[in-house]
Amino acid sequence: AASGSQPGAVWVKPLGIKLVQIILVGRGGDGGNGVIGALGAAAGGGGGGSGSMTIVTIPADLIPDKLFLSIPGSGSTAGSAAVVNIYPDALADSVLARANSGGTGGNAAGNTAGIAGVSGAGLSGSNMPLGWGFMRVTAGQVGSAGGVSGVQGSNQVGSNGILFSGGSGGAGIPTSAINGHAGGAVFTGNTMGFMYGLEASLGGQAATSPPFDGKPGFKTAPTFFFCGGGGGGSTHGGATGAGLVQSNGGDGAPGCGGGGTGAALTGSTPGIPGKGGPGFCIITCW
Repeated sequence: AASGSQPGAVWVKPLGIKLVQIILVGRGGDGGNGVIGALGAAAGGGGGGSGSMTIVTIPADLIPDKLFLSIPGSGSTAGSAAVVNIYPDALADSVLARANSGGTGGNAAGNTAGIAGVSGAGLSGSNMPLGWGFMRVTAGQVGSAGGVSGVQGSNQVGSNGILFSGGSGGAGIPTSAINGHAGGAVFTGNTMGFMYGLEASLGGQAATSPPFDGKPGFKTAPTFFFCGGGGGGSTHGGATGAGLVQSNGGDGAPGCGGGGTGAALTGSTPGIPGKGGPGFCIITCW
C-alpha cells in the first residue's frame, strides 16, 4: 500500500501470481475559510469534496513487472490525481488506473457562505485506457456549504455506495450577542441505517470562551467507511478577550474532505481550514 505524497513509489509484481487488484483513491479537498467580521455579516467556509475511487482487477500476465505510482498527500496541489502507470512518465497511454481528487471548499465572503467543494469525478476509458475494461469507478462526494450569519454549518450526510465523505461547513456568526453556532456535523455510511460520524462542534458558549474546532475525520470500524472533517463553530456574538479566536476546520480521513472554519467576530485570531485526507493505493495479488 502507498499513501500520501509518493510521486515515485514503485510496485514490483511478485512471482507466480495470477490476479492483481488495485484500489486507488484520490485525495480529499481542503476546507474553506470563514469570514472574520461583524455581527450578522460573516459566514462560514465550505467543506471540501472527497476523492473518487477506482478499482482494477486484472490478470497478472497483462501488466508489466513494475507499476509506477503517484499518490497525492494532504499538502498536494488541489485537484491533483492519484495515478498508477505502467511507465514512469505522464503520458495518457501509460495510465492503468486514475482517481480524481475532491475540490476545495469555497472561502466565504461577507455574509455569503463558502460553497461546497466538488466531488472527485469518476473517470472514463479516455483517462485510463489500459485498465478500463477491468475496472469499477465510483465518484466522490460533494462537501457541504458553510452557514450564513445566524445559521450553523451545513451537515454532511452519507450516500449509498460512497465510502469516502466530504467535509462539512463552518458556522456563520450570530446576529446578536448570543452563543456561537455549531459547525456542520458529518455522517458517513449510507441511507439504510448504517451511519457513523462526527457530532457538530459547538460555537463559543460565553463571551470569553472560544468556539470548538471542527473534529477530525476517521475510518469507521468495523466497516470500510471514511469520514470527512467537521466544520468549526463560530465565536460568541459578544466575544472578547480569550473568546476572540476563529475555529479551525477538522482534517479529513484518507480520501475525505476537510471541514471549513467557522465565522468569527472582528479582532479574532484567524483559524486554519481542515486539510483534505491524502490519497492512497492498495495493491493485492494472489
